[in-house]
Amino acid sequence: MRVRNAYLIGLASGIVVWPGLFGCHTAPMSYSAADLQSPETRARAAGLYWQRNNVPTLRERGCRRVAILDFSVEYVTGKIEVPGETQPTFSPPALAPAHVGLEYGGLFRKQINFKEALYRQLADELYAMLVEELVQRGFEVLAPSEVSAAAAYQRLKTRAHDDGSVLQEFNLIGSDTGRIKRIVTYPASGLRIVTGAAEGEIEQVELALLNELPADVSLRVHIRVGVYQRRASLERGSIAWVLTRDVVGNLTADRSLLSDDAVATSQRFLPIEGEAYAVDSERYLEAMRLLFPPYISMAFEAQPQ
Repeated sequence: MRVRNAYLIGLASGIVVWPGLFGCHTAPMSYSAADLQSPETRARAAGLYWQRNNVPTLRERGCRRVAILDFSVEYVTGKIEVPGETQPTFSPPALAPAHVGLEYGGLFRKQINFKEALYRQLADELYAMLVEELVQRGFEVLAPSEVSAAAAYQRLKTRAHDDGSVLQEFNLIGSDTGRIKRIVTYPASGLRIVTGAAEGEIEQVELALLNELPADVSLRVHIRVGVYQRRASLERGSIAWVLTRDVVGNLTADRSLLSDDAVATSQRFLPIEGEAYAVDSERYLEAMRLLFPPYISMAFEAQPQ
């Protein structure tokens, strides 16, 4: 009994002390609480949600034709989620008894079970919403078939989907929705995940692609999604790589956005494996249809760094 009590005290102490030592992320907000319904409120909030790194205001520079090389959705299917409103920015290696219990006892480990059909459907719907956003902003988006048929595109390394790496299990860096342990990635239909270039850098191939098509801008977009406290989450860590003939930059998401209502239910809890959640596909899709348009709009509204 004394061993058990000492273990629980150590575990509780670790939970209390870690955030104080390493800091916490700002708590993510729900759609209603964030007040993103109007263009004015989105413009004011854009800098809180997205960083614009070396990306100019493209339309003002005369850019019009956009080639999307990669549009993929990263699904967070495993993570550590500490109770409370905020999540630690960093967790130490699993050496102390408290941390060993946290990592391997399953107390805060979450498994999010998406249905296979959702992977492709959500990727397709979010891709269509991005294209609509770009068109509304005055861009012409080239068809995926036109992009993939280009000779320069054949110089890219691609894959149909990505089941993640076991190395993700050792991730120590937290997000505002928890510390990621597993991600699976699926592209929109007609696209593939770009992982590199057969020769040289991806950016060199992208530049050749712009000249061949021709196009003014190439985009590679990865949108990260998950479940946080049973609600759908568009997540910090989403990124869009942007290349023009004279600029290489990116848009990175700094804050997650949550649905107002729950989209997942707890299925079971098992030691080591943790708590498993089943995602209601229809509720999840409905939530993302509401969350994604303002979220991606703010990526374009954020001021250049």
